[in-house]
Amino acid sequence: MADKSWRFLINSIKVVTTGSYRAMRVIANFTLAALNIPSDLFLMSLHDDLEPFVIAFLNAYVAWIAQLGIQISSTNTLYTNINQKNGINK
Repeated sequence: MADKSWRFLINSIKVVTTGSYRAMRVIANFTLAALNIPSDLFLMSLHDDLEPFVIAFLNAYVAWIAQLGIQISSTNTLYTNINQKNGINK
């Protein structure tokens, strides 16, 4: 138990985002926006370094959402077909 608490305190972002695309998307967008300060060259260089990773992640997230939509649709179609074959009209 102590090990788990230690990991949470040391890397709370990892704990919050593990298994959650949505939480990671929120943190990625927030961090990128916070670093977007053109007058601060150091922060802007961090922004420029991070931006390709955030864009790649967001593209993967959109693809995952699109695939999930297809999976739900396919499952629904399969469910409907099984019910029709069993004489259930729902």
